[in-house]
Amino acid sequence: MSEHVLLIGGSGMLSGSAQQLNEDGFYITVVARDANRLEVLKKTSLYPEKIATVSLDYTNVDQFRRDITQVIQVCPVHKVIAWFHKEGHTSLQHMCDDIAQHQEEEWELIHVKGSSSAHPANNFSLSVPSSCLYKEVILGFKEEQGHRRWLTHSEISDGVYKALHSKQNLLVVGLLEDLK
Repeated sequence: MSEHVLLIGGSGMLSGSAQQLNEDGFYITVVARDANRLEVLKKTSLYPEKIATVSLDYTNVDQFRRDITQVIQVCPVHKVIAWFHKEGHTSLQHMCDDIAQHQEEEWELIHVKGSSSAHPANNFSLSVPSSCLYKEVILGFKEEQGHRRWLTHSEISDGVYKALHSKQNLLVVGLLEDLK
């Protein structure tokens, strides 16, 4: 059986990551709010039989916990790629705790953060279980011809994919302001 990747927020800016993982043969469970986008993601995948989708809003903490627990009971996760905004921090912590509680296997968390979330004043302190290898991907900006722009979906997905295959615990995609 191929490795199982749980991808939270995978129908929007991380949809390219989902497609890359699918092409690599991973079994993927993609969690996102928009059921229509999830359907399109599955239909456009090279191996749609290797993608499970769950339409779920992580700000509904109780429902999120129930559904994620069902996912990990069906198939333990090897890797989790998660992009939670600050209103989802409680769900992120519960997800980590629940994975550690329901499976013995070690797993890897790639926590995707926007640049403002990485600022020390805004940084969320996640309590990572001992069974988890924790990595952070911080999304910055690009500077072109003296102007700054947001990262494209492709640049974000490529950065997350790179982190997945990297031994580094921190990867910055693009440039960041001085975070002091």
